[in-house]
Amino acid sequence: MAKNLIRNTGISTLELYSFNFNAHSDILSLLLDLNRMFDRVNMMSQRADILVNTPGMLECELAGEKRSFTIGVEGISAGMRALYKKGLSSGDLWRLIERLYKEKTREIKFFYIISGFETDADLEEFTQFCQRLQQLSEQHRPSPRLLFSAGYLVRMPFTPLRYAPLEFNREKLEGLSSQIQKAVETAGFEYRLAMDWEEYLADQMLVLGDYRLAEALETAAQKGILYDDGIRGDLLGVMTRTFSQEMQAESSFLAEKSSEYDFPLSFIHHAIPGSFLYKTYKEALERQEAPKCFKDSEEATHCMACGACRDQSERALLTEHRIAGDPAQVKAKLLAEIIRAKRRTRPRYVKVLLGKEYGGAFPEYLSALLLRKVLTEKPELTGRIFRISEALWTSPDWNERIGWGFSGETVLALYGCNFNNLSSDSPIMDDETYDEVLESLSDLQAQAFESDQERLYPQEIEITLPIMEYNGALSLCRKWLASLRVACTERKGSLPNQRIFEIAPKDKKKRILSEVQVLSEATHESRLLITGGPKFSINDLLPAEEDRFSVSFHIKKLGTL
Repeated sequence: MAKNLIRNTGISTLELYSFNFNAHSDILSLLLDLNRMFDRVNMMSQRADILVNTPGMLECELAGEKRSFTIGVEGISAGMRALYKKGLSSGDLWRLIERLYKEKTREIKFFYIISGFETDADLEEFTQFCQRLQQLSEQHRPSPRLLFSAGYLVRMPFTPLRYAPLEFNREKLEGLSSQIQKAVETAGFEYRLAMDWEEYLADQMLVLGDYRLAEALETAAQKGILYDDGIRGDLLGVMTRTFSQEMQAESSFLAEKSSEYDFPLSFIHHAIPGSFLYKTYKEALERQEAPKCFKDSEEATHCMACGACRDQSERALLTEHRIAGDPAQVKAKLLAEIIRAKRRTRPRYVKVLLGKEYGGAFPEYLSALLLRKVLTEKPELTGRIFRISEALWTSPDWNERIGWGFSGETVLALYGCNFNNLSSDSPIMDDETYDEVLESLSDLQAQAFESDQERLYPQEIEITLPIMEYNGALSLCRKWLASLRVACTERKGSLPNQRIFEIAPKDKKKRILSEVQVLSEATHESRLLITGGPKFSINDLLPAEEDRFSVSFHIKKLGTL
């Protein structure tokens, strides 16, 4: 799948994004293989217990340039984590935190869930946790940035907590959030609430509502209500009116549900019976940590008979699960060598002519298009080339004057190396791979390029103004030349709508440009044909970034200093 992904998209950065990606039974080998394909592999949210208990896992992530870690602690105390069936002990949590401090991690994010089940004892335990973190930070300088984030618990369908009473007491939940915030900020750390009150209520009604949701959502759509980084419009009002009876204080919708409660969507068959979910809910209220059926450490596991697995092979997949860890230190060392090689890799260059279909692309998108093109033509190069970057007009020397959005002649930087031979201090793409890349880019008139691209400049430039008439383009050109303070001679060209501006010899020495032609061959389109110099800048002509979206900028010919 990863090979298909890079070939079909040309991406150079891969993000492993799931809450348990590190539960893969051979995760360390997977990290090695992925890092041989992609320029960067970022490891996102994951199971903290596996991270701390799997030998070599943390070393591999640190070697993989990960310096920001998210820990889904969820419960503010050991008891609350048991209520949520989190499976994260205080011992494992502290061992992980202390390792991250020791390894000089840049940032640690803690995520919590506020449910309304929290007691004063839970809050006191959390306060002590923050105080211990404060002491740890004082012992390690510099210490990582600590960010605490919390959200309200939404009781989800087909989970044990669907039986829990709904907590719609705003004062209570926001009061708990304020006490958590006080403990965090008193210790000198940052706190934020991840959802607002209206979003929480709407979420809860959406996941536990019945068939009337369809009517409510249709009404919301008709009123122009939408969700885009937050609710825009009175969705909560629509939902509350739809479920007005359920929102009464004595309604069974708000109260704790019995084992016989008729939930919406109860006609949907699912493998885990309600009796098991209800039993698990009652155990959670007693804050009993559930036994594990998933083998992720040396702790004993057994099947809980929940009914989710269809046969013995599926049960064995969980109860006999192992994370390969024997050669972990070797793999961590090899991963560090692979990443170090990628960061030391010297590029090889190729000169190309990008068609106008590439115009308007930002550098990252252009890189993806080009890498996809190469790997589509030559899939066997997967793992031998991991990045293509435009190396001329978006380079530090030219970025402020040309930058993104062009088409035409340019130079590309090709990054790749032989990961089977990492002994070189400056890895570089081998000749065979380089020649194959040139062949895959043949329709872009690719040519081997070994010279210094800093000596190149845009000698012939064509700028198309698709929504500007001839007189408007003439006015724009005159204002531009006046702003450059260059003297010029203006004369008519051989075509009906053509004007030529010849720069005076003394001002050609400024090396900005030597000639500009304005012509129009269509009613609402004009073109500027510019003979440029080493100090040419499109920003002098189009100073606002939004102007770049309304033109086509094509470099027809390169000049050499």
